Amino acid sequence: MTMMLNVILLFYLLCLLGMSVSGVLKAYTDMFV
Repeated sequence: MTMMLNVILLFYLLCLLGMSVSGVLKAYTDMFV
């Protein structure tokens, strides 16, 4: 049970991190291009 919750939480954090990173990259490319 706890293992499953840890996996879900980790996946959620990775998704958030990926979204923020792609957002930052998009902002940088919009600024320079």
